[in-house]
Amino acid sequence: MDLTQEPGGAVLGHVQGAADTAPVQRQVARILCLDHSGEASLEVGRRDPVIERLQRELPGLRPVLFHSPYEAAASSIIATRRRRAAQAAP
Repeated sequence: MDLTQEPGGAVLGHVQGAADTAPVQRQVARILCLDHSGEASLEVGRRDPVIERLQRELPGLRPVLFHSPYEAAASSIIATRRRRAAQAAP
């Protein structure tokens, strides 16, 4: 799937092939936290000063979720083995 974001914020996806795209759309929306309103995240910031500061510094940023527990585990292992500067590089 190829994803792009329009200047207004809409996220558009293109899936190649003739398969049913509905499951792909649901999973991508879940992974990118686009399947629900961000209001609950903002509420956390209202209660937690650390989260509130991060929300001010990074407006509109929402957490990306992993598509499986195995991906989350692998990412956490890899992240601990990389220097912070390398993790921030594009």
